Amino acid sequence: PVITLVLYLGNGEWNGPKSLYEMVDMEKYQFIKDRIYDYKLHLISPYEINNEEFAKLTSEMRLVLKCIKYSNDIKLENIIKNDDLNMVSNEAAELIDEVTNSDFAKKVCSLLNNSDIRTSIDDRNETLGKRIREISLLRVPVLAIVGEKEVAEGTVSVRREGADAGTMKVEDFVTWLKAEMAKELA
Repeated sequence: PVITLVLYLGNGEWNGPKSLYEMVDMEKYQFIKDRIYDYKLHLISPYEINNEEFAKLTSEMRLVLKCIKYSNDIKLENIIKNDDLNMVSNEAAELIDEVTNSDFAKKVCSLLNNSDIRTSIDDRNETLGKRIREISLLRVPVLAIVGEKEVAEGTVSVRREGADAGTMKVEDFVTWLKAEMAKELA
C-alpha cells in the first residue's frame, strides 16, 4: 500500500482542508459523491507535535521536526547544542538547513556572539579550501570551519594560527576558545 504523507512546513498550525470533500464543494457533485472516496490528508504539522509525542520518535525525523517547529524560536539553538545532533546524517542536516532556512554555521556564530566572541562568516561562492587559504593569509588567529561533515556531526574544525587544532563539539569549542583568550590576556 501507498500512503501519502503531507509535511506542513508553514509557520503555525495547519488551517487548510484535511480531506478531499473539504477541498471541493461536493454539494455540486452529489450525483458522483458516492463514487468518490473522501481522501483524507495524512498531515504532519510539527507545530502541533508536543514534547511527549517528540519523545516517541526514535529516528532523525525527531530532530528534523523539532527544528522545523522551533525554526523561528530561540529554542533552535538549544536543539543544536543537544546531543541529538551528533548522529544526524548529511541528508538530515541539509534538510534542516533548507526547511528552516537557517545555516548551522549561523547558529554557531550566534552561540559564539552570545559568549562575547566576535565572529563572521565567509559564505562567498568559492571552494572551502580557497576561503580557508585566503582567511589564513589575513592572519586571523582562530578559524572555526563548518563544512558538510561538521554540519552532519554537529562539530567545528578548528585552526589556531594556521595549525590544525582538531575537531570539537560547538560547546567544547566555546570553552576552549574562552580559555585561549584568557591565556592571551594573562
